[in-house]
Amino acid sequence: MSEIWNAPELNLDGTMFDLFGREPPSWYDETLSRLEEAIRKRVYPTIYALLRQREEPFFPDTAFEVCMTALDAGLNRRAFTAILDHSPPLERFLHKKSWSHEYGLVEKAASMDRADLLDLLLERGGNVNRYRRPRYISPLEAAMEGGALRCVERLLREPELDVALTPRLLACWSLADSGMTMLDFCLQAAAPRLLGKDPTFRDPVPIPDQLTMVHAARTGNWALVRRICRERGVSLKEGKRVLKHFPDRIPEPEGEQLDEENRKELTERVLTLDCLLAACPQLLRGWRACQLLVSYFLWCYEEANLAERVLGPWIQRIKGRKVPLRGFPDTVGNEAFFRTLRLWLERLPYGPIPAVDRHTCVHEFLAGETNPEELELVFQNCAMIQRRTDPQGIISNLALSLLLYGTPEQVEEQLQPGKLLAGEDPEALLRFCVNKEHPRLNRVMLLAYVKKEVDYEL
Repeated sequence: MSEIWNAPELNLDGTMFDLFGREPPSWYDETLSRLEEAIRKRVYPTIYALLRQREEPFFPDTAFEVCMTALDAGLNRRAFTAILDHSPPLERFLHKKSWSHEYGLVEKAASMDRADLLDLLLERGGNVNRYRRPRYISPLEAAMEGGALRCVERLLREPELDVALTPRLLACWSLADSGMTMLDFCLQAAAPRLLGKDPTFRDPVPIPDQLTMVHAARTGNWALVRRICRERGVSLKEGKRVLKHFPDRIPEPEGEQLDEENRKELTERVLTLDCLLAACPQLLRGWRACQLLVSYFLWCYEEANLAERVLGPWIQRIKGRKVPLRGFPDTVGNEAFFRTLRLWLERLPYGPIPAVDRHTCVHEFLAGETNPEELELVFQNCAMIQRRTDPQGIISNLALSLLLYGTPEQVEEQLQPGKLLAGEDPEALLRFCVNKEHPRLNRVMLLAYVKKEVDYEL
């Protein structure tokens, strides 16, 4: 196989190259490594001297690698021109044949804000739009993502520039007004041609009609979410989609207090949630909005300005409402769940009611053994959620935790009408009783109940 891959082939101009367009070893210019080293160190006399020694142009892949090295090194236009003069026609090595990366030469120059080299490449036939395959990035996308204002302005002067708003360009716009100054300048400059809007640099960055709050929420640009919400309003459907992009983790406090960065992040989320609820109060009919509301109230409790002034009125609107702890932010794991529950009981004693799903709550907090005190905390303070679609013929996860880790007194209490175990399938309870590895006293208590409830043929 090595002989096949290394076998030279004839190029269109009669020169030899291997299947990847590289110079075969027997024709390899031993000065090439010296040239690349000189380029990396920007030793211009050595670069020009080595180029003058070369009689044949570089092979396409070699030319690509040398040009990429020159771009990374920040070579000036004169030296870069000399390299191009010793290379094949530019259209033959804009991208490397065996190169899986989305960046080619034009895109690389654009992303680095090398407007001089971008201009040179375009003059020599470089691609102003996306190069051949959809997976490649376009020069304008590369310039936007790099915050390369000069290159954005240079590309905008091209009459043939494709000004369609691609997903990558929308992703750039979703970061508007987030503190990335050069990106904001690029968006301002592109707005007249791409959006048909001509703002001044004193105006806020114009927002494309195609950009939604969901785009901004995906990038965590909460200020932009609020701006779009105020300017356009929000539908119930879009509001629900935005809420899904709120992080499921609360900023970690250092000791008892949030540090400045985490406090700022939590404040941004609180203000955004308040803005969404003000524009679409119907969001409170769903669990997600209520969970975020309670979660942020608990964790910014010490910030009275946020908790009482911003969130307090919304908390009053869901007073007495059951709010599931399943999917509650930052409650995955036994310790986190009970920390949140205790905090809830302390700071919201007359607020929304914590609720647990009897079948799925184990995945949230009962990852290991749970002591009877913790179980009692759940039974005494949490409402039970039972769904019509709950699986039949098995013991629910919460009931199983009670039978494995609870006391006989707790088992007896939960066997009373309307309690947890009274709603379990008797057949499933019986199967639990016959397993001698389970706690004996709990099995005895359960077996007496099952025999009283169901007449079995033995």
